[in-house]
Amino acid sequence: MVAAVALTVLTLVATGCDIGTITRQDLEARIQSRGGGLNQQLALDAAGTVGDRVGTRDFEITSMNITPSSATVTMRVRDPHNPKNLDDYTYRSGKLDDPKPVQLSATDDIESQAFRVQSVALNKLNRMVDIALERYATEGGYVTSVSISGVKTPKIIVHLKSLRSTATATFDADGNLLSLERA
Repeated sequence: MVAAVALTVLTLVATGCDIGTITRQDLEARIQSRGGGLNQQLALDAAGTVGDRVGTRDFEITSMNITPSSATVTMRVRDPHNPKNLDDYTYRSGKLDDPKPVQLSATDDIESQAFRVQSVALNKLNRMVDIALERYATEGGYVTSVSISGVKTPKIIVHLKSLRSTATATFDADGNLLSLERA
């Protein structure tokens, strides 16, 4: 049995078998094929994992940033147990890092900046990306990141890029397109 496995491995290596390998160019094409690889499940998983960590799914944030190329979501979260505090959370490749305390100044107004993560239509991000790319209508266009922030009323900003231009598509918290601006 061991000899058969060894012979199979040797044959695969000797013949240059490339099962499971992908070129860098193919990888980048896959990433950009669906808006830069952005999938709403990344944001939903990150929010769920942070909710589990802080003890409630109905927590408040002041910002969320989603970077599809690195499968990373960062959130500035209002501590539900001590609402005067903010912590930065990073969710990367399915794992949540330990929170990092945020130093606040006397002029920081958490109350006006914080909004409930549940008030943002994270479950509509795929649709927002599709709309943004359709309106951007630029060959090779893709999403570099999504940022969510606002004063009590969050806005979702989809950052778009191609070889020839950049743009931002702004959506309200319900996922309705407000504007698309080319840089």
